[in-house]
Amino acid sequence: MKLLLIYCLLLSNIALAQKNKKSYKKVKDSSMVALLNNITVLKEFNTKTLFVRILESTNESGSAGFENCEVTSNIYIAVSEDGEYPKQNLFLIPSLYAPSVESIKEENGKIVLRLNYIDVKKVRLQIEIALVKIKIDVVKE
Repeated sequence: MKLLLIYCLLLSNIALAQKNKKSYKKVKDSSMVALLNNITVLKEFNTKTLFVRILESTNESGSAGFENCEVTSNIYIAVSEDGEYPKQNLFLIPSLYAPSVESIKEENGKIVLRLNYIDVKKVRLQIEIALVKIKIDVVKE
């Protein structure tokens, strides 16, 4: 009887150990690998119905066009509803030099992002963010 109990315990431990093993896959999509290794969350903002993430991914060395190998960045705006099966969208603003988030807030029921970058001089963008689209305006100073 004792041997049967020990045998059952051993089998259950072996089954539990095998159940707890996890597998993995190496990601071979070079674009995905580069994006995820070079992405930074600049800002997150939530309302009662939407979640917004502002992400920056740097481009290749020298992409800014200067001799000192400086880079531009792509800005991604990820927008998601709340819930089990949320609608989600991703918007891309490509190749900005030295982008920075000035602010993101809700104004008159709209999510408004103020984003700065350099194009000879500082440029300020005002971006209205909704689930299905964004609207970009250049702010005159």
